[in-house]
Amino acid sequence: MLRASSFLLGIVATIVVLVVGGFLYLRLGLMNPRADAPVNPIEEAVLGPAMDAAVSRHALPLVNPLPPSGATLASGMQLYQQHCALCHGDPAHQNAILAQSLYPRPPQFLSQAPDMPEAENFFIVAYGIRNTGMPAWGTALNSQQRWQIVTFLTHMGNLDPALTTRWQNLAQAPPNS
Repeated sequence: MLRASSFLLGIVATIVVLVVGGFLYLRLGLMNPRADAPVNPIEEAVLGPAMDAAVSRHALPLVNPLPPSGATLASGMQLYQQHCALCHGDPAHQNAILAQSLYPRPPQFLSQAPDMPEAENFFIVAYGIRNTGMPAWGTALNSQQRWQIVTFLTHMGNLDPALTTRWQNLAQAPPNS
């Protein structure tokens, strides 16, 4: 009996030490705050899945009201290029210009296609992700525009040749042209 309680006490003490140690590590400023620092593998292993789980839990089970028509994809492509490509990449900048300046690094969608359900992507576009560079576009873009971006994200890997060419040209054009 004494042996079992000592074992449990050891587990509790270990947990307390880890929690207090983690708190002090953060509170005393020992964590490197630089956004251009290499990504910490422990943070990546813990926070990435935690963010995925949180989005999955909080996103409403919405159904995309827009068909993946040429017009919807073209509008989504234009909006993506205006608002998303600087961080998530485009055909001219497969490693986005700002990607290495943000922490955690934003996914590069040309090499790492969005794999979340559309409702979760809509949630992220609308509400952003705190403590990252992902802004909440819910106040800047209306619902239809957000769904156009989501539709484009879902289908960006299999665009028809004409739309692909149009995107390549748009990506190579100077900003605001």
